[in-house]
Amino acid sequence: KKHYLQYIQEWSKTLLREPQNEEAKEGLKTDQALLKQQQKKERINTIISRGIDLFLNKEYVQSKDDFQQILIIEPGNEVANEYITKIDGILNKIQEERIQKNEAEKHFMLGVDLFNKKEYDKAQEEFSDA
Repeated sequence: KKHYLQYIQEWSKTLLREPQNEEAKEGLKTDQALLKQQQKKERINTIISRGIDLFLNKEYVQSKDDFQQILIIEPGNEVANEYITKIDGILNKIQEERIQKNEAEKHFMLGVDLFNKKEYDKAQEEFSDA
């Protein structure tokens, strides 16, 4: 791991002694850019790790939020895009299952109501649809 902060401090000290030193100016500029890039990478890795942990704990909405945050920082991040695609598929499946369950419960309750009214044929149809 490179220690850009240390390099930046050294370049700054040189510039205090020699304000016109072009090598120090360029070195400072380069190392500041590299430090910023390194910090960005570390931030992305931290968010990816948290997003994966959330995904593994089936906290899909929070996990997706993390991966979307990564895409704001680094558009086109492959890991984030892959997880968002997986999560969208899982969330869609959960939603479909919820809809099917609600439909089944609706048919069952209607069947119970019809059974209590002694409309056995209609009740049987509803139970079959449940």
